[in-house]
Amino acid sequence: DPSATEQQWLSQASSLELQIARYTDEGMNYFKNLQMEEADTSFRKVYQLKPTAYVWQAGIVQFYLCQLEKAQQTFGENAARYESKFGEPATEERIWRDACALKIYSGMKRGEDKKNWLEEYKRKIVEEEKKREEEGGLGVARE
Repeated sequence: DPSATEQQWLSQASSLELQIARYTDEGMNYFKNLQMEEADTSFRKVYQLKPTAYVWQAGIVQFYLCQLEKAQQTFGENAARYESKFGEPATEERIWRDACALKIYSGMKRGEDKKNWLEEYKRKIVEEEKKREEEGGLGVARE
């Protein structure tokens, strides 16, 4: 029974954990009601209390607030947290991270800066993939 499990957790949670849960729930409610600024404020409070929190929805809020670099970072960090905790690929988080990158890239003017940005982004992705493989992968089928 999920409700009983939640009640059991709430009864033994520390005051810090209760604050984090409250701000997370508050952020999710704002998010569901399309109140992005308020959701962003709540999610920032979560990260102030627990910088390693897994709240990938904060990235969606940042995306829609046009905070693309921050959203890209949020999705990348949450993907790493998910993968290290569950040992499975964080597909949605990585798709959103790449969507942020595409928005950033497509908004840049042509030229050397745009070319350099793309090369740097590709380099980071390759490094990330190598690191995951060195850590034993994530249960992803390899050819």
